[in-house]
Amino acid sequence: MHNHPSTGTFSATDIKTFLLNDAIFIMTAVGNDGFVYSIQKTNKVDAYSFLSDYFNEVEHYKELGYYNDATLAIRQMLKNASKYGLIYMKGGM
Repeated sequence: MHNHPSTGTFSATDIKTFLLNDAIFIMTAVGNDGFVYSIQKTNKVDAYSFLSDYFNEVEHYKELGYYNDATLAIRQMLKNASKYGLIYMKGGM
C-alpha cells in the first residue's frame, strides 16, 4: 500500500512493479482525496500481454500528440484489466 499525493490511479512504474514481481499479489494506492485504488492478480494473469498492449497504447497516444501518454495509457488499460486476469477497483469516501 502506498499513497498518491497527485490523487491519481496507479502510475506506469506501479503497474510494471506489480506485474513483474510474482511476490506481489495485490497493490493499493490511496489518494489525498480519499479515493482508494486496488489491483489484484487472478490465477489467469497475463502480465506480458498487459505490458505489450500498454506499450502499444503509449505509442498510440504519442502519435495523437498527447503529452502525458503514459498516464493516459494506464487509465485505458485499467478499464480492461479483467481481460488480462486482473481485478481493478476504485472506491472513495
